[in-house]
Amino acid sequence: MGEDIIDMDLNMEGGRKETDEEGKEIAAGTDRSASEQTAPYEAEAAGTEQHIEDDEEIPQLIMEHSGEESGKIRSIQHLDGMYQKWFLDYASYVILERAVPYVNDGLKPVQRRILHSMRELDDGRYNKVANIIGNTMKYHPHGDSSIYETLVVLAQDFKKGMALVQVEAYLNRRKIYFSTKIYLKPEQWDTKRRMVKGHPNADVLNRMLYEHIAAIEQIELGLWQQGKSISLELLKDSIDKPVSNGRSFLTFFREEVANSSLKESTRQNHLSTLELLQEFKKEVQFTDLTFEFVSSFDNYLQSKGYHLNTIAKHMKHLKRYVNVAINKDYMDVQKYAFRKYKIKSVEGRHSHLSPEELHKLEDLQLGGKYAKLQKTKDSFLFCCYAGLRYSDFTNLTSANIVEFQQETWLIYKSVKTGIEVRLPLYLLFEGKGIEILQRYKDDLDSFFKLKDNSNINKELNLLAGLAKIDKRVSFHTARHTNATLLLYSGANITTVQKLLGHKSVKTTQVYANIMDITVVRDLEKTASSKNNNRYKS
Repeated sequence: MGEDIIDMDLNMEGGRKETDEEGKEIAAGTDRSASEQTAPYEAEAAGTEQHIEDDEEIPQLIMEHSGEESGKIRSIQHLDGMYQKWFLDYASYVILERAVPYVNDGLKPVQRRILHSMRELDDGRYNKVANIIGNTMKYHPHGDSSIYETLVVLAQDFKKGMALVQVEAYLNRRKIYFSTKIYLKPEQWDTKRRMVKGHPNADVLNRMLYEHIAAIEQIELGLWQQGKSISLELLKDSIDKPVSNGRSFLTFFREEVANSSLKESTRQNHLSTLELLQEFKKEVQFTDLTFEFVSSFDNYLQSKGYHLNTIAKHMKHLKRYVNVAINKDYMDVQKYAFRKYKIKSVEGRHSHLSPEELHKLEDLQLGGKYAKLQKTKDSFLFCCYAGLRYSDFTNLTSANIVEFQQETWLIYKSVKTGIEVRLPLYLLFEGKGIEILQRYKDDLDSFFKLKDNSNINKELNLLAGLAKIDKRVSFHTARHTNATLLLYSGANITTVQKLLGHKSVKTTQVYANIMDITVVRDLEKTASSKNNNRYKS
């Protein structure tokens, strides 16, 4: 490769950097002796002292002869003398009071201030780093960046007193360093042989180091074979550039979903986002995922008539896999689209059927061209009586209907939460759910098989229109109706929680509109109690 060959070597001179309060970096793991490190300061000090001794013009005394100040004496000091005298004081202050740990506790002033501040903030809870930095600023006059960097060093006990082993690449008298992410104590590094020594895993570490060098050299060889002019900048860019192995983002998205531990229902939701991305653009590369692309995809979903919260759901899915791609070095974090793009949503409102609306749907007679909607109507009403999700209903079989002591129970495991739910159908809504099952007893398994959720919801809205119900209806409306009507009839909220299979009662409160129902029920009880007392008197 002629003169363009880059020489590479291992060293510890580019070890871990520590910072003082001013943010200046101090190399760790260097091989300089203490005398070499302090020599410049001693030389400066000595020179300064000699100059002061030779200076014959220390402050002059002069007489003022003009105006009201006439006859008064004031001191004058020349600028060069001030610089020479005060610089030594400042240099000593920087070395002794900021950069060098105190002999009594081994702490630098910024470290001591941080620990004091953390003690002040300690209340048994976790504190944000920003809070610690803000409180330390009361005691530390040198800026927040030095406090932050010092916090990082304090938190990494395993790196204290250790130096980073780096690969040194040099070309035409210029150098560049690549981290190996291996930290060693200075005595564990053989400077002459450029290898690890005296470490319990010395053989493994040495193999890792030379494999690291080989990988860099392989990249250099590839650049040379492409006919590119070799430079240190080009080598660094080639190493830092994420490698996608020729896969598109869509392929990566599909593989991540397939290999994830997501529940089946969640996996299908994520795949629905992937399908929309493919509709929007057949091939999506990692470099395509810019702010403009994400914004355009948002506009595309709006044009298809999706609700704002539905768009937010798909955008969250997209953001998730963009983050995974960045973590796996397929994308550059500096080009992160979601730094500028903000996902917008509105608070969801859960609709439910009132008792009157439920009766309208129950009494709806379907004939002619609408007869085919009978199964959709029955399945929706059954979910109203049992409080089932669409996913739970479509996963039922005849085996889930159990006769216990001559009574009918529905026993199933929730697809979403994995919780086993036991429903006494004979006690819910006067056993209306059992009446529906009787109509399909000859082929009960087929009753639980429905169209996809999107199409079934379209049919439900058609049924709502036929029943003169003026609201949008979805399969989830059935579950919300179940919770609302049970609470209205006097059922305890914890009982409803168990019937719906919720892990937390807070979820039940959201679904059941508990506040409105509680107010209505309490007012009815109060009114009834007053009427009874009036008649008694």
